[in-house]
Amino acid sequence: MPLKIYREEDAGIKYWTKFWMEREESLEEQQQYIEFNFLTKVFSKYLSHHSGKILEGGCGTGKWVFYLREKGYGIIGVEWSKEVVKQVKARNPSVPIIVGDIFNLSFPDDFFQAYISLGVIEHHENYLMALKEAYRVIRKGGYLLCTVPYFNTIRRIKNIFRVYKPKMGEKFFEYRFTRKEFIKVVENAGFEIMEVIPFSVPYGLKLEIPGMSILHKYAAKRYRKELLYQNNIDIKSQTKKQKSRIIQTLKHIIENPVMRYIFGHMILIVARKNI
Repeated sequence: MPLKIYREEDAGIKYWTKFWMEREESLEEQQQYIEFNFLTKVFSKYLSHHSGKILEGGCGTGKWVFYLREKGYGIIGVEWSKEVVKQVKARNPSVPIIVGDIFNLSFPDDFFQAYISLGVIEHHENYLMALKEAYRVIRKGGYLLCTVPYFNTIRRIKNIFRVYKPKMGEKFFEYRFTRKEFIKVVENAGFEIMEVIPFSVPYGLKLEIPGMSILHKYAAKRYRKELLYQNNIDIKSQTKKQKSRIIQTLKHIIENPVMRYIFGHMILIVARKNI
């Protein structure tokens, strides 16, 4: 059974409207670093510019919709908050984001080459129905790229000591899945599993290890700064080479499979609708 997480407020439309409205202004900053995002490589591997439309279900302010559209992909974003879509459209009327429901999509069967779902379905008790609806609109041979919070090794150890026991008055917020649980859910929706990859080690450390929040904040800022620095200059001086080595070492640690399985905050499944 997936781990249930409880908080003071449930993850309903009111919560997400507030969440995305407060972060809408940071979209430009996010676009600076998106090239270095782990998911960017995965998308380039499985998505095609010439094989039809892509849908992102639960797109928020459209970070990935903006990015993939810039890269030439035919993508549509669906977001359930009318207020969020209105705010995004006010800034960029041409962005292909519409108001919609991931449980009842307004698209015909076998319409999309791929469906992207990033940290969405885990907030719903009936997450399997969301995946079945995704299966419906994906054409045969098309891909599902879905992420959910990972019930990783450190969380399983903490759960033994009832760390995640709900407090009085708290409401259901999200599920966290083990690798086997997530595979079973996606297979039950009809898909064939292609890849399963835990990721987001730094955020997993921040959430689960006391005192890591401050270190994460500093390291994330430094890491992003150096990524941009490294990407925009010709590395010649000794100082620049040293900084480059620091980035590569940090990247190697973060991407280590053992670290991902122990501390990864999220887990990705790439699955295919059988031909």
